[in-house]
Amino acid sequence: NVASGGRTADTSLVLGGTLTSALAPGETLRLYDGATFLATVPVAAAATTWSYADTRTLTNDQALSYRVRVADAIGNESTAGAAYTATVDTSAPSITTTVTGIVDNVGIFTGSLANAAATDDTQVSLTGTISAALGTVDQVHVYESGTYLGTASVSGTTWTYNDTRTPANGKTLSYTARVGDLAGNLAAESTARTATVDTVLPT
Repeated sequence: NVASGGRTADTSLVLGGTLTSALAPGETLRLYDGATFLATVPVAAAATTWSYADTRTLTNDQALSYRVRVADAIGNESTAGAAYTATVDTSAPSITTTVTGIVDNVGIFTGSLANAAATDDTQVSLTGTISAALGTVDQVHVYESGTYLGTASVSGTTWTYNDTRTPANGKTLSYTARVGDLAGNLAAESTARTATVDTVLPT
């Protein structure tokens, strides 16, 4: 669900809502965007919930303010419920990011690893840079082998992330990052930086 007042990269939204009671015979549910009438929403008999797909082609930066009113058979309308608002945002961030290091924090050899090196640390730290300071709605997203891990801690144009998982011996870790905004738009993915977990003791 998009929080009211939030941003969304979806240009084909589906709305849902509730009624305080089922519609009486002859009553209809009317949907508006601001003052613009959009559609009569189908509501099942005796139902107190409804859903509707906005069939318009929504555009970047379009501000939406959805309201519904109940109308009787001769056209009298109830007071509108509270507006549910959102802004369409389909513009991906232009900021790029790089994974600059995988840091080994345990054992007799510690520090930043060469790319594709082995590590005895099963919970490595990552470092990276971004091409410019992030906007207020931007974050750095971290991935390992395509799996989303979380958002990095950013300071200026550098970032850090601690991978708290415990991968098995022999696992090759492949980290990438990309900048994303709160609407879900993603910038280009970084080049992968890898390391292989080696926790087997010498015999």
